[in-house]
Amino acid sequence: PLLPDSLRAMAGLPDSRRRERVAAHNFHRLLAGAEQAVLCYQTGVDRSGLLDEKKIRSRFVEELLWREERARGGLLSPGQPPLHAAACTVRPFRSAPRPIERTTAINDALERLLDAPVSPSTLDAWLTCPVRFFHERLAGLAPPDEVNEGDDPIAVGDLLHKVLLDFHLPHKGREVRRDELSAEHLTRLFLQRLGASGLSAQLPPDALLMLEVAGPERLGRYLSRQPERFTVLELEEPVEATIDVPGSAGRRIRRLHGRVDRVDLRDFEDGQGAVILDYKTGKVEWKPSAWSDDALWERIEVWTPDRDPDLLADVAGALHGVQLPAYVHMYGQHSGRDVHDAAWVILRDAGQELPLFGDGTDDETRDAAITTRIPALLSFLLRHMAEAPLLLPRDGKHCDWCSCTKLCKIRA
Repeated sequence: PLLPDSLRAMAGLPDSRRRERVAAHNFHRLLAGAEQAVLCYQTGVDRSGLLDEKKIRSRFVEELLWREERARGGLLSPGQPPLHAAACTVRPFRSAPRPIERTTAINDALERLLDAPVSPSTLDAWLTCPVRFFHERLAGLAPPDEVNEGDDPIAVGDLLHKVLLDFHLPHKGREVRRDELSAEHLTRLFLQRLGASGLSAQLPPDALLMLEVAGPERLGRYLSRQPERFTVLELEEPVEATIDVPGSAGRRIRRLHGRVDRVDLRDFEDGQGAVILDYKTGKVEWKPSAWSDDALWERIEVWTPDRDPDLLADVAGALHGVQLPAYVHMYGQHSGRDVHDAAWVILRDAGQELPLFGDGTDDETRDAAITTRIPALLSFLLRHMAEAPLLLPRDGKHCDWCSCTKLCKIRA
């Protein structure tokens, strides 16, 4: 009621105590006039709605139980007459993966996509989940438009890419020592870019404050992880390459295109070599031991559309992504340089580099990966996109932020 009891009395309106007496009178009259009465209530349920209070027994039910217990001289337990318990067993629906059969329309759409230059991010999306690829990239299902109540990882990643481009561009083409790099200058560039980015109007205040504090701190750690001496060869460099792809109708030459964040020339024990760097603000999982999994690479080399339907999922589980290996192949072919290694730069943490090969990979394994296994991987993915008879969903952590996850399963 809008009016408190004191004002209701002055206005001649019934107060809460009178309403309770009327409710008690009606309740007990109904019980007295019934041949049999069954009272039902919920227990063990906290809330059934956002504004609901915790479920408790009515005071009228408590009064009836108290009278019964006083007459018996003991407490009643659930399941002991007249206090019966009605239990309901709820089982979830069993579901099964929902594959998508390749139709003429799907085949035509994929062929149009493959006729144009294909980016490493496109290959990565297919490797992650072909069904998600279908829904988002072929069917054009956009994610729901929601209010941003947290971080914006894509916008923050774009901001850091621009800051690092501004910072390294004056040093491009000449050897740089780590002690020449100024953390104060990098911080100024970050704050300038942040102010001009519009993120202050997009991010919640707490997320913006965290970015203003953590951004310069993590970029400072990034500088401390730079090599003692290095030469920046390329920044945001567009690269193109071709790949020979076998197929049921004959071999095809497919085109690849992309943009490399940064390429360094660094010193190694056996001389100088190019190192490709890919800035990452998210989490990266990688183990260089994947290059030594001979059984997996043999399956990749002999794959055909009518065999080994689980290979794509096994490749995704072993490699966790194909973008950086693709950049190694593309930059090497595009520039003619020998690529010694590549690495993800983990900006979300301390700016450390996670190498694609690393010191633990011997020269023979690295050379085989660059010259044979990475081209075989790219060829397999392009052929899988062109000829796989079924688009199979793949479960994983990526399902947590997929807007199409409910479309991947059917009730069994």
